[in-house]
Amino acid sequence: MKKMGARLLIKMAWRNLWRQRRRTLITLFAMAAGLAFSIPTYGLMMGLRAQMIDGITGMHLGNIQVHEKKYPEERQMRQMLPAASLKEKILETPGVIACAPRAYSGGMVSAEKKFTVRLVGKPLDAISKIPVTHGRAPDRSKPCDALIDDETARKFKIRSGSMVVLTPMPPEGACEKIFVSGVFSQASVKSPTVFMATPSVQRILATPAKGKSQTTDDDDDDIDNLKKLDDKSPTTTIQVSTQLPGPDSGEYALLKLYSHPVGIIAVQPKDEAQVSTMSKGIIKGRYLSDAFKLEKSARGVVAQILIGEKLAHILRVTTGDIIGMDMGTVHNYALDRMFRVAGIFRTGLADFDRGVVYIHIGNAWDENLMGLVIGKEKTPAVHEFAIRTKKGGNNRAIASRIESQLPPQAMVRTWQQIEPSMANILNTQEAMTGLILAIILLIASFGTMNTMLMAVMERIKEFGVLKSIGMKPSWVGILIMTETFFLALTASITGGLLGVGIQSVLVTKGIDLSFIMPDGFSFQGVIIDPVWRATMTPRGLLIPVVLLFCISLLAAVWPAVRAARIKPVEAFRNQG
Repeated sequence: MKKMGARLLIKMAWRNLWRQRRRTLITLFAMAAGLAFSIPTYGLMMGLRAQMIDGITGMHLGNIQVHEKKYPEERQMRQMLPAASLKEKILETPGVIACAPRAYSGGMVSAEKKFTVRLVGKPLDAISKIPVTHGRAPDRSKPCDALIDDETARKFKIRSGSMVVLTPMPPEGACEKIFVSGVFSQASVKSPTVFMATPSVQRILATPAKGKSQTTDDDDDDIDNLKKLDDKSPTTTIQVSTQLPGPDSGEYALLKLYSHPVGIIAVQPKDEAQVSTMSKGIIKGRYLSDAFKLEKSARGVVAQILIGEKLAHILRVTTGDIIGMDMGTVHNYALDRMFRVAGIFRTGLADFDRGVVYIHIGNAWDENLMGLVIGKEKTPAVHEFAIRTKKGGNNRAIASRIESQLPPQAMVRTWQQIEPSMANILNTQEAMTGLILAIILLIASFGTMNTMLMAVMERIKEFGVLKSIGMKPSWVGILIMTETFFLALTASITGGLLGVGIQSVLVTKGIDLSFIMPDGFSFQGVIIDPVWRATMTPRGLLIPVVLLFCISLLAAVWPAVRAARIKPVEAFRNQG
């Protein structure tokens, strides 16, 4: 009897739903449209979340990192872990795809460029007539003042207020340093010229080199002998190599040394390519060779290096050029090595592209350089292991398994522990996404509540008849809820199919925002692709559908309660 009653109730609910076809279709359309909009919205937000996680973990961080316990806080060179043995244990852990050993240091990179300029000495009265665009004219009370043309100033990054140093030392009585008091327009003199304004400056020009090059005792191959200058420094080193005879002019070779402080990351190229996206960011040249190689050049032994696009601009170098780098070592003093630029990368993060370089980890294990070795056996060591896990894997569980296999001095952390602020942002984003979906479906559910209330008001006499022949009030309420269930089910099928269709387009083509931000945008240090793509997962379909059912059934509770409370006598009186 109960089975027959349930079957009859379901049949009645389905038929009642379509007694007012137009109203039902309008409500069904509103619910289906809300669901069809919610599914791709959720997919887009989850796509953004996935892209942010890939950006956080892919560029450098990895899913999990392993360090010596004190290293993350103190960052000391001697806080190392053995490379080979720990790497094998990490790779044996289920869920681990790749493991990249890394060593860190800091240093200063320097590059030199030689140019030829013509220096001309003139009386102060003659120079004072030249219009100065920046700075001021030379002052008679300051014997080492000079003017510089704008093209030379722009090329060598010299400005008014800069101090120009001549090497080797000029003749006795001349200026050892020349103060650039102002900049004038090259168009006013029609030639790239530096004007020297005072007799003490002109005395340099009056000393011809008799056809021989003047040199210094410095060895260009030794970077320690090169004067390192920050790119923003007002000082420029000029080395006189050739001077043409003449009382008031000379042609000089100008040596400008560009330098910049950098963070050094020593990597095993093949392993690093499996953990991070650095190898995909090369815009010029090539990635580091997997085998550690040193080549001989005119400037000595050189290794390979990757530098950022902005650092290449600061140093005025390109692929194939040789630069020098002083780097910190475990011996607590800097050692130098020459490097050839193998490739130039771009991450989109200005600080990273300007202040980070990549070298082969063989440089770190060189005892005559960084010296990252442990014990009498000289076991190669590293500061960090960056680990890539399976997509969708539980990082915390994998990290726990790794930690159980490593020695006590090793610390294992997930990217969420390393960057808790980013993890909190992503969790907040997911919560906000759920709230947005709930609001969308709540608006659509108002149509459900309105439809069911209208149905109750129109069928008061019908409910009175059903109760008078023995139907329980609870069954009347269940009848209304069943009608709502069928409405939500139909809307879920219709809206789900439409939503999945829209989402599939967003997965493959996405929303192209390159017309607004052609290079993407950076959020909390993460580069977001300008093409915004959705992700399609079972969860992305299930959550909107479940929300639709829950909100719709909740919206139908009040109409169901009203229908259950109707009394037969009042029902007949109301209709009468």
